[in-house]
Amino acid sequence: MYARAMGSLGKVAVITGGGSGLGAALGQVFATEGMAVAVLDIDEAAARQTAAGLAGEFGVPTSPVPVDVG
Repeated sequence: MYARAMGSLGKVAVITGGGSGLGAALGQVFATEGMAVAVLDIDEAAARQTAAGLAGEFGVPTSPVPVDVG
C-alpha cells in the first residue's frame, strides 16, 4: 500500500467526510497501515461511530472531530 511505502507508523491521517462512504473506507485503509485516524465530519454522531469502529477493529488511535469545511 502507498501509506506503508511512505512509512505510515507514527503518522496521522486526517480525513474530511470520514463519517461515512468513501471517507470511512479511506479511514479503514489508513488504519490497516497502522496510522492514527482523525475522522472529520459535519455529522458528529457519524464521526464518533466511524472513529470507534476503526479503533475497535484495528487498534489504532482515532479522534472524531465535528467540522463543517463548507
